[in-house]
Formats: sequence, C-alpha cells, structure tokens
Amino acid sequence: MKKGRKLKNGLFLLPTVIILVTVSIMAVVSNYIIQGYISKVAMQLIGARLEVLDTYYNDGVYEGYYTEETEFLMSVYHLIFDEKGTLLYPCEPWESEKEQQRTMRIAKAYKSNTGLSLDGKKGKLFIGEETYYVNSKIYTGGYDGFFVRKNIGVGEKKPYVVLACTNITPVEEFQSILNKVLMGQLCLCGLIALMTITGVAGGIDRSFERLKRYIIKAGNRETLTEVPSFPYREFNEVADTVLHMSEMIEKAEKTQEQFFQNISHELRTPLMSIQGYAEGILFGAVKDVDKAAEAIVKNSKKMAELVDEILYLSRIDASEHLNKEKFGLQELICRCLWYMKGEADKRGIEIIYRPGEEEIMLLGDEKMIERAVSNILSNALRYAKSKIILTSEEESSKVVVKVTDDGDGIDEADLPHIFERFYKGKHGKTGIGLAITAEAVRKHGGTICVQASRGATTFIIELPEDAAATN
Repeated sequence: MKKGRKLKNGLFLLPTVIILVTVSIMAVVSNYIIQGYISKVAMQLIGARLEVLDTYYNDGVYEGYYTEETEFLMSVYHLIFDEKGTLLYPCEPWESEKEQQRTMRIAKAYKSNTGLSLDGKKGKLFIGEETYYVNSKIYTGGYDGFFVRKNIGVGEKKPYVVLACTNITPVEEFQSILNKVLMGQLCLCGLIALMTITGVAGGIDRSFERLKRYIIKAGNRETLTEVPSFPYREFNEVADTVLHMSEMIEKAEKTQEQFFQNISHELRTPLMSIQGYAEGILFGAVKDVDKAAEAIVKNSKKMAELVDEILYLSRIDASEHLNKEKFGLQELICRCLWYMKGEADKRGIEIIYRPGEEEIMLLGDEKMIERAVSNILSNALRYAKSKIILTSEEESSKVVVKVTDDGDGIDEADLPHIFERFYKGKHGKTGIGLAITAEAVRKHGGTICVQASRGATTFIIELPEDAAATN
C-alpha cells in the first residue's frame, strides 16, 4: 500500500509557505509602490522649480519657489554651470557651511557623471550615503548673477547648464523605518499564525490518531462502548458513521446467524423425514410404501421451495438492471389469484378482488412484481380465517395495491422486523418471502408497509407509474 505524506506536515508546511510568499510579495509590492511615489513626487518638485526658472528666463519675472517643496521632507536645489563646467551658482558668500559642502558634493558628482550634462537628462546621483533625483536643462542667454535670462541686453549669448535636484535621503530613511515596522508586524502576525496552525495541526493529528484507533477497534469487531468526542464536527460525523456501520455489521451477523439456524432447522426437518421414510422403505420397515413416498415428495418440494427462495433473493441482490417492459397490473393480479385459487378453495377462503375501472399499465420487471404480489397473497392465505380482500387503484402519480386478510393480526413485537431478511415470525415459513417482496418493490422505486390490528392485517404496496429502478 502506497504511503502518502503526513497530514500534519501538510497542514503546517502549506500555510507556512503561503505566509512567507505573501509576506515577500507584500514587501516587494509595497517597496515598489513607495519608490514609485517618491520618484513621482521628486520629479514633480524638480519640474516645479524648473517652471519658475523658465519664467525668469523668458520674462525676467521671479515668482518665488513653490511652498510644496518642503511638504514632502524633500528640498529642491539648483546649480548653474557654464559651458566649461565651472560652477556659477550658488557661490560665495555661502549662507552656511552646510550649503557650501552640499553644493560642492553635488557639483563634483555632476562633473563625474558627464551623461547628465545633456539637455533634459533625468536620473539619480549617489553621493556618499545620500541619494538625489536630478534633472538637467540647457539655457542659452546671459547670466545675471542669479540666473540665466534669454534677453539680457547686448552681448554674446552662451549656453548654461542648470541642474535641479532634490535630496530624497530623508524619505528613503523614513521608508526604511516603515519597512522595518511593516516587516516586524508581518513577522509577528506570521509567528502568531504559525503557532496557531501548529496547535490546530497538532489537535487534528491527535484527533486522527484517536479516530484511527477507533476504526481499527471497529474493524477488529471489538465492542464499541461509546463514541469518542472530538473537537471537530467532521471527526464526530465519521465516528458516528463508523459506529452505525459497526452496528449494521453486527446486526447483519446476528441476522445471518439466525438465518443459518432457521435454515438448518427448516432443512433438517424435511431432510430427516425424507431420510427416515427412505430408510424405512429400504429396510422394509414401512408397510404403506405409497404413503411414505408421498411424504418424501412433499418434503422434497418443501426443501426445493426454500432453496428457490434463497437463490431468487440472491439474484435480486446481484441484478443491477431490471428487465423493464409494459404490462397490465390487473391481469398480473388475476394470474396470481388463479394460482392461489386451488389452495384457497381447499381451505374455504374467499378471495375478493376489487380492481379499478381501467387496466393499470406499469413499466417494470413483470416477473419480479408477480413474485412480490404472489408472496403477499401467499402470506395472507396462510393467516386468513375466511376471506382476503385485494384492491388496486391509481392515486395521483402512483399505483396502490392493498391486500387485507381477516387473520389474528401480526404481533406488535414482529411488526418492525417482518420485512427483514431471514426474520421468521409466528407460524412463518422461511423468513424470506416478505424480504423478497420488499426488495422487489424497492427496486422499482416503490414502498411497502403493513397495518395490523386484531382481526385484520393490510399490506400496502405503492409503485410509481413508470416503476423505474432506483439502484
């Protein structure tokens, strides 16, 4: 037998992998979104600075820098270089030593990245541990000590490179802190989830072990005193099912044991009678040989009938498909009554049949239905005192057949069991006839029940009009 993976490992590993993959994806996606947002804001601020400088370049009007530059933890700077790469702005006198150092670092990094000197070139500058977004632009005109103007007067116009930049290091540091907090929260949630999963997986594993021992115990046919209680409904349902199956098996074993006892008794009685008469004839101990032969034939027929019923019940169990054909129910019942007429007349039993106004057509196995009706009539004939009343009629979309005899009725203790296989009630023959009837009716999608009272017993068979098999 192939051995698969342990459920506990699967319950632990799969959620763990899902959590790790989810955390990783969330971290990558969140960083991508934040980086995109930082880049977008940085370029917007740089663009706003260049718009101010464009206005001054074209019109000579200085409108001031946008206040939004300080709202995102990012400050914007601009540097001006002449065509030889000499820094023109900002210059002495410096507002602070910090401004001077920052300007010198940016200028040095700019000169070492000659690709940024192209007009409209965007990119990043990494200066030590700081990161800058930059955008360069070339203006042709005259430098007035503050910025480049397009129309500054008479003189040669020269190209100047303006480098606008913003330091995004504080935002990146904030992002790093945010990432650490986020990762810490995710790890904590993951740890709690894994601890929960481990506990749940352990509980399920222990429940499975208990359930397995319970099933093995049932398989070994040990006595199941009580159903174990599990924390999960599905396990309790399985345990209940196992108990029910065990009870059914035990009941079947008892029924089978009872059947063999009944069959042994039923076969032993005629067999011993046959053996006794045969030995009497053989040794000349029987004077009336004809009477002895008649007894042998009678008991042989009884044994043949018993064996026939057992074989027929086995065939019903084994058959998966019915030999369905259309037939008339009233004609079938009349045929069964004709077979019973001789025995009924012999015992003085009146059989009254009250059919419907029109022939009732059914689709099903005619021989099986005939056997079922014959068994019910035979049973009624065995217990009736003076008469049997039989009716057949259509009610809505079903056909109802009722057989009533005026016998002493069925004992209340026998009523729940009369359709069970091999159950033999008072004055019963083999305990198989009614079981055959019940199985034949079930095969046609119908139902059978019995109503018993003192002085009357009624068997009621209900069949659908199409009498389709329900296997």
